[in-house]
Amino acid sequence: MVEIAKSYSTKRVAFGSPICKYPLHMRTLANMELKTQSSSLLSFELSRMIGLIEAGSATDTTKLLMRLLTPVAKIYTAKVAMSVMSEGLECMGGQGYIEDTGLPSMLRDAQVLPIWEGTTNVLSLDVLRAIQKTDGEVINAFVSYCHNTLGDCGDSVPVRKLVSDLDKFASYMRSEFQYTSDRSARELAFTIANIYIGVLFAKLSSSNPGEPILFTSLQRWCNRDLLPIITVLKNEPDIKTATQEDWEMTMKSYGEKIDQN
Repeated sequence: MVEIAKSYSTKRVAFGSPICKYPLHMRTLANMELKTQSSSLLSFELSRMIGLIEAGSATDTTKLLMRLLTPVAKIYTAKVAMSVMSEGLECMGGQGYIEDTGLPSMLRDAQVLPIWEGTTNVLSLDVLRAIQKTDGEVINAFVSYCHNTLGDCGDSVPVRKLVSDLDKFASYMRSEFQYTSDRSARELAFTIANIYIGVLFAKLSSSNPGEPILFTSLQRWCNRDLLPIITVLKNEPDIKTATQEDWEMTMKSYGEKIDQN
């Protein structure tokens, strides 16, 4: 979809110029490209781990990471696919809506990704299960691996931000995260995805210093909020109160009587 949208931007003329000449449209395409890159990096990383496991050469850390990142990767890439597909159709205006182009079917097909083989909520619960079943070892392996990898990626501003965010995440998981509640499981899954993708961007950029565009991707990734488990929830009340508020917002005026418990 990104390639189609980029090609279309060179051909569609608006106000006398191809739409690729307009900074707002190019920023939209660049955001789509960054999301696609992030999904590709995460997918190829999981493929690398599968190869190590199948070859019998995976370390215990790799096995723990694989257990944690398998549901995380499915959650993240499925949601990104929907986002990019929808944005891509919008980039092509009416052409993206009419059936003759075949583009609407791409969006409909993408919708199955966050449904089949586990919805976002179900897989978020599996992330919690992985943490609980290993008594937190998957998180310890995750933090350790990310720290060690970033230690070989230089001392740039985005790398320092990644290290700082990783430390904040590790501290939060040790002291504040409540494993007994599933309410913030989505935010946890996306936080893990964001940090790990940042580490992959940092590793790729530091390994290819002659490709400055890779550093640009790293910078833009790190300019995002990578810690929704902290930032989204920091101003909320305690879990019991927040859950009650969720219930009252959605179900209090519902026609049928349903027991909250």
